[in-house]
Amino acid sequence: MDLKEKSKERVEKLSSGMKQKLSLARTLIHDPPILLIDEPTLGLDPSFARFIRDFIKNELHHKLQKTILLTTHYMEEADGLCERVAFMNYGRIEALDTPANFKKNMPQDQILEVKCLGDFEENLFSNIRESVSLHLSKRDGFTYVRMNTDNPEHLLSSVVDLVRDRAKVLSVEVNSPTLEDVFVHLTGAHLKDEQTE
Repeated sequence: MDLKEKSKERVEKLSSGMKQKLSLARTLIHDPPILLIDEPTLGLDPSFARFIRDFIKNELHHKLQKTILLTTHYMEEADGLCERVAFMNYGRIEALDTPANFKKNMPQDQILEVKCLGDFEENLFSNIRESVSLHLSKRDGFTYVRMNTDNPEHLLSSVVDLVRDRAKVLSVEVNSPTLEDVFVHLTGAHLKDEQTE
């Protein structure tokens, strides 16, 4: 775990990343065949988070052949580490499959994301919502509109027309669905909403 130089330090004086490394080391002392790892990179800086993810994937899973049950709210982490993903909503498993199958089976194969400067609510898009899955989020002073669609070019003009008087469109992206998009599609809830409840 690369903690030898800290072997004389008291645990409470270690950084969050070092405490997480120590936690993984304690988990491995008795060499269990199955590991339960809860939110392994929560609150870690990017370099420590990368170390932990690489350790889980390469050392624990591939080299030591451990079976790992991992809980996380970070969908990119789940996508990169997990062979199978179970989506839970209010304590119930909603779906279980591989990340690739989840994304492949989304009803629409593209995600349109529009980043805006300005404030508006989801009900602005009530007419559009009937034909596409739509989610609105606000962070860092910006409003983001994400929609599953087969025709992003057509949908974009409708979105711009609706927000024109309320906000300024700053950027537009068209991407493939992510696991977070799958979660929203399956549960109707956004991961950030889930974390605050």
